[in-house]
Amino acid sequence: MWSWDDVNVADVRRRAGLTEARTTADDEYDDVRRMPNPLFKVSASQLSDHFERAEELDRAMIRIGLGGKEPTTGQEHMKGLALGRRKFTQLARLPIASLLSTEPKLEKEHIEALVRGDDVKESSFMPIIFRLNDGDWIVDGNHRVVAAHLKGEKEVPVELLDLRQLEAELFS
Repeated sequence: MWSWDDVNVADVRRRAGLTEARTTADDEYDDVRRMPNPLFKVSASQLSDHFERAEELDRAMIRIGLGGKEPTTGQEHMKGLALGRRKFTQLARLPIASLLSTEPKLEKEHIEALVRGDDVKESSFMPIIFRLNDGDWIVDGNHRVVAAHLKGEKEVPVELLDLRQLEAELFS
């Protein structure tokens, strides 16, 4: 069974690029605004392994998108990522119950706005899913998937990146 005691918060924050100093008051304020994610069902070690693997595969996609070169600017990085992902992306409808969420807690107000349909811009983007051997991971769109779940939807349209294909190319 997963618990907060299993999470190395500093490590998760570092991986997410959150390096600024935080206070206990910041964390308490965040906890008031956040709600447990009803779809979060992975262990801290699974989540940590997923982030490491996803970072490695993203770097590989960037190099593929740039024709084998390493990016030298932020703009090249984003271009390489977009071009690399395009090669492995397909549009799909996936069962919500089969998706692995990467966020244990979510912003209540954001979820409520998505359920009401108030956040039209955000809700028009499809969640991005990485398919790995251990499942389909929500990389971007946890709030959108949970809002769909709370509205009673059983499936969601997604951008599915089958990274098993990428791994096969990289390690064959």
